[in-house]
Amino acid sequence: MIDVQGEIFATLARLNRDWFDRAKSEARLASQASAKLMATNSLPDIAAAFRECHRHRLQKIANDSRRFFSESRKFMAIIVRLPGNDSIAS
Repeated sequence: MIDVQGEIFATLARLNRDWFDRAKSEARLASQASAKLMATNSLPDIAAAFRECHRHRLQKIANDSRRFFSESRKFMAIIVRLPGNDSIAS
């Protein structure tokens, strides 16, 4: 039971770090996009900056989704091992 609780806390701590890193990454992306927009001189440059920012955000969303589902599977596997969950595991 103690080992399972330790795994749960370790998993939650890792998820917390991942989300904090993701928030910092999002702030960097917003700052970079803002700097690029401030430096643009034409509508095509503005459109290109928005496209690049949008592409990066979509990549981050896809990566976040994969990580979320992977971590969810791991977390559920840990939960199933808790005492009293014998009927769930069968």
